[in-house]
Amino acid sequence: MILKIDTTISETIKITLLKKEEIFLTKEVLAPRAQSEKLLPTIFRVLEDAKTTWLDLSGLEVVVTGGSFTSLRIGVLTANALAYALKLPLQAISAEGENVSKNNLKKFLNYKIAVPEYNGEPNIGRTKKRSKEILS
Repeated sequence: MILKIDTTISETIKITLLKKEEIFLTKEVLAPRAQSEKLLPTIFRVLEDAKTTWLDLSGLEVVVTGGSFTSLRIGVLTANALAYALKLPLQAISAEGENVSKNNLKKFLNYKIAVPEYNGEPNIGRTKKRSKEILS
C-alpha cells in the first residue's frame, strides 16, 4: 500500500491509502491553523480504519506543489520524516497527481527527500498591513 499525504489546502488534511494504484481509503479532515497537530493523528486513524500497519506500506507519496507555504511545508516535512524513519521510498507528486520526483526529490546524505515547490516567497511573521507597507 502507498500512503499519500496532501496538505496543499491550508485548512484541510487529505490522507489516502492506495492499493495497486486504486484508492483503498481516503480521509479528509478540516484543520484550520492546526495541520501540524492533526496530520499524524489523521494518518494513524487512516491506518487503523484500513486495519493495516506501517509494515504494510510499500511507499509514500507527497504533494509538493501548490497551496500555502506553511501547509505545503508541513506535509512535505512529515513525509520526509516518515520515509526516513520507515525506510520507505518516497515519491513527489503535483497537485494534479503527476509524478514530479525527477525535479523535486533531492539527495540528502544517503536518502532522497522531497523538496516543496512554492508558489511565491513566504511572508512569515508579517501581517498583511505590514506586507503592504513593505511592498509600497
